[in-house]
This record gives sequence, C-alpha cells and structure tokens, in this order.
Amino acid sequence: AAEFFRNGDTAWVTAAEATAAMGMLAFLWFVAGLTTLLRRAEGTPAWRSTVALVSGVLVAAYGVIDASWDAAFNRGSEIDPDVAIFAFDLGNLGFANAWLAIASFSIATGWSLLSGRPFASWWGWWAIVAGAGLVVVRFAWESFAWTIPYFIFWAWVIAFAIRLIARPTMPHPASRSRETHCLRSGPRSRAAPAGK
Repeated sequence: AAEFFRNGDTAWVTAAEATAAMGMLAFLWFVAGLTTLLRRAEGTPAWRSTVALVSGVLVAAYGVIDASWDAAFNRGSEIDPDVAIFAFDLGNLGFANAWLAIASFSIATGWSLLSGRPFASWWGWWAIVAGAGLVVVRFAWESFAWTIPYFIFWAWVIAFAIRLIARPTMPHPASRSRETHCLRSGPRSRAAPAGK
C-alpha cells in the first residue's frame, strides 16, 4: 500500500482526482434532471424518484468528499506503511459501500421508469439489473466481479443521458394531469337546460 501511494505522488494523479470529483458533480446534475423528469411521469406520491434523488446525492457526495486516497497520494513519498494500509482500506471499503448507494439509485430509477412507462421498459430493466448486481457484489468486494455491474451501470448512465439529450419525450405535467383527471372522473354529463 505504501508503495502504491508513493508511486501515485505525481501531478497527473492529482489532476485525475480533481477530474473524478468534477465528474461526480456532473453526475449530480444528471441525477437532479432525471429525477425531476421521473417525478412528472410517476405522479403523486413520487417516492421512487425521491429515493433515486437522495441515493444519487449520496453517490455524488461520496465522490466529492471522500479524500482518503487523495490525502495518501498527496504525502506519498513520506507516508508511513501503517497509515498507508489504513488509507488504502478506507478508500476501498468506502468505494464498496458507495456501490450500495449506486444500486439504490439504479433500482429506484428503473422501478420508476417501469411504473410510469415514460420510455421503453428495457431502460428500466437495464437499470434494475445493474443495481441488483451491485448489491450482490458488495458481499464479494475483494474480487473483480464488481466491475461487471459497475460498468453496466455507467454504460446505462451514458446511454440514457444521450437518449435524453437526443430525444426528450417526457409528457408535459399539465397535459398529463388533465389526462389523469379525465380518466378518474369519467365523461361529464351535460346539465339539463334551466326550467325543464
């Protein structure tokens, strides 16, 4: 672990850490925009999209705030081996725990997509499969099996972001609420003319 941090005490690693933190902020923007759209399709109470929002915020917060490896790389040439082991394990276990927040976001988003049906159902199933896989691999975090659901999730994020940018087809909330109101109240009967 100490050798790992000593080798990482370079300018490009520092730039990569800053870029990763900026990437997490971009993910936060994606989460906020997506859950706002899902709330429109989900209706009231919009609890799935709310769970997705909170889970996505946790993921972004972890990505920006966790600095265990950053701190160890910063003093890599001077780091004590015991401190290096602690920083290494803290970073790895924190990352593994972040998979659960990613899984929660992914499952809640997928469920919301399936319940509201604003897009093709396979978008929702793709997200749910990635989330379920991340929950499973958390129990075997030391193997490389985690890379499969992790990359499935990020492939879904990129593909869905492109889909939203290329063809945003979410229904307008006002027209949706009128449709829902008409479906619930049924056809209106005409009032009889006065005096009859």
